[in-house]
Amino acid sequence: MDGEGVGDEGVDGEGVDDEGVGGALACRRCRRAGASPRLVAAQPPDGQRARVGGVVSIVPSRLRRPSPTISIEPMRKRHLKAVMPIESTAYPTSWSRRAFEGELDQVGAGSRYYVVARDRREVVGYAGLWIVTDPDGDQAHITNIVVAEHRRREGVATRLLLELAREAIARGCVAWTLEVRASSTGAHELYRRFGFAPAGVRKKYYDNVEDAIVMWCHDIGEPAYAERLAAVGDELREREAPGHA
Repeated sequence: MDGEGVGDEGVDGEGVDDEGVGGALACRRCRRAGASPRLVAAQPPDGQRARVGGVVSIVPSRLRRPSPTISIEPMRKRHLKAVMPIESTAYPTSWSRRAFEGELDQVGAGSRYYVVARDRREVVGYAGLWIVTDPDGDQAHITNIVVAEHRRREGVATRLLLELAREAIARGCVAWTLEVRASSTGAHELYRRFGFAPAGVRKKYYDNVEDAIVMWCHDIGEPAYAERLAAVGDELREREAPGHA
């Protein structure tokens, strides 16, 4: 995951939204041929890496009320017209339209899952997963979470993460993972809310300059994790309630 485009609760540091993340929580797949731990079978399209963008600083006074009109739905190729401008703004090295199309072509086979966040007819964010089979239990790798710059701090990234979590659990995954910039401490906080913990470092993962922190969350099919997700959802709904500051 990269860290340059999150929107809400912040992945990387430059584009989350909700809790102060940057704007595009992106966790852009594996960076070179060396994929994430135990995800060696997953190869990024066009040699591009996973990323999670955005920055998170969980400071309630800075957050805007979430929009109750936001919905999460499967990404289709028709959405790419709206996705590409958000993508190019969020990342110095953005995915091409062809890369997205290649990912969407694999959705039917069950190895990918992509969604968009829409406020009525406007696409305000998007996110994706790789589903990787493993004899010890399938795993999910967040490929990207990105929120449009003008819709940050509205809970969009949190909604997207909740949807990815539910899908990973529904697919029978036992764990999920991401990479995030070492400097994106706000994004780290967002991920910790979802149960992620640091598990390693990828040296010079971003642009051959900045290290990536590899984060994992295990036992996501257990009741305790369902309770964690419910608490995150309850917090979001509380923020949506009339009269909430």
